[in-house]
Amino acid sequence: MCLAKACIRENGEEKLVVEGIALMTIKNDRLILNSLFGEQKEIEAHIRDIDFLHHSITLGRTRTVEVRK
Repeated sequence: MCLAKACIRENGEEKLVVEGIALMTIKNDRLILNSLFGEQKEIEAHIRDIDFLHHSITLGRTRTVEVRK
């Protein structure tokens, strides 16, 4: 099973935010990322690109707002 991972690209570097993403929703300029493992992160970011072949989502500038497990 290949679920997506989300990375933040800032200053030319990528940092992993969440792996195993099963659901991503957009609410009031925030992305809510839910993993298969029950982790949820809500972040202020924009989607830069989605690579379906490599199951990755690259996000722009971000600020972590809430983390639930």
